[in-house]
Amino acid sequence: MQIPTLTLVLGVSQFYLSYHLYIVAFAGAGATLIALIHYLMILGANWAYLKSAVTTHDYQDIKTKDDQDVEAEARAKDGQNSSSYS
Repeated sequence: MQIPTLTLVLGVSQFYLSYHLYIVAFAGAGATLIALIHYLMILGANWAYLKSAVTTHDYQDIKTKDDQDVEAEARAKDGQNSSSYS
């Protein structure tokens, strides 16, 4: 029984196939990592947009209510002013 030496192992074509598959697997892992980072960046951007949209919507609701209150007060004042001149 012969013990395989380094030169025998390196000379076999299956070693080269394993080496190339290792490189391909490493590249695939790198691409997956880049895709996950990209996904997290987009997820964060969407979350920030939705949080901003909710805040803006709440602000618009408050502003609309305040505008309606001011208009109602103005109408009430106009009604009081017009009735006092009659």
